[in-house]
Amino acid sequence: MHLLIRKIIIFAIVLTFSFCQSALAERSQIESDLLTIPRVDIDGALAYELVFRIESGDEFLFVLDQANDPAEDTTGSGTYNSIAQTLQLDQVELENGEVYSATLELVSDSPEVDFRVQSVDLVYTALTNRGGVRPETTDGVPHFQISAEPVPDVVTEMYRRIFSLPGLEQRATSVSGTFSGSQDMWVNEDIEIIHPEVSLLGQPIGHIHPDSTMHLSLDPLRAADAVDARWAVFHPNAAQEGWEGYILIYAPRFIHELDSIFQIITDSYNYLTGQNFQATDYY
Repeated sequence: MHLLIRKIIIFAIVLTFSFCQSALAERSQIESDLLTIPRVDIDGALAYELVFRIESGDEFLFVLDQANDPAEDTTGSGTYNSIAQTLQLDQVELENGEVYSATLELVSDSPEVDFRVQSVDLVYTALTNRGGVRPETTDGVPHFQISAEPVPDVVTEMYRRIFSLPGLEQRATSVSGTFSGSQDMWVNEDIEIIHPEVSLLGQPIGHIHPDSTMHLSLDPLRAADAVDARWAVFHPNAAQEGWEGYILIYAPRFIHELDSIFQIITDSYNYLTGQNFQATDYY
């Protein structure tokens, strides 16, 4: 058995009696000089919640501090490859709200287990909070914002930005039961949908209603960001499998609100298709 894996198992045994179960989460967090990874799968055989303390010097070092059993329903936040001796983290949220993917490489397993950064890439920018109170929406289906008022200049600019994204087309909606005049945000058939598990509608990433609200499929973690920042509300069916990232985005009131709304739409498109478009390139 690889030495690092043995060390992690020893950590887990020692800490069993003082173990505090982590919250149900999939995104790793950096806070107060600690990196907490809710679940790391090790060579497909073992899984632990890992906590590293971050030490700075000539470079940042991540020193293993705790290894606990993961919360029962937590899905993978990262994987450790004992051959490559790398720890791959899907999403790490910083205290400023930015989210990165990262690969850490093992630099020492004695006397402590130390990792350093091998590579890092921005996944999501931080969302600003929507001003004012949340709009009222219906609790069931049909799901819509009550008393939404589209602003013509804002709607025109919103459509321009959305359909300037390469490969995203405007089509009359294919969704039955939605409002007449709704428009799909349709992914060209030449582009593969790589996350069909959250793409409820197939090729459309979502649809825009005549009142300028929209339903949209997202990475469930990013959907939670949008809801927390008050740009959206979860669909009534969001508790069902496959619907976890399905949201209703509120009608934009001002041009400046499009920056956040269009960022969310671009995040949806990138996640579902594997593209890497930057929203700011299409303002």
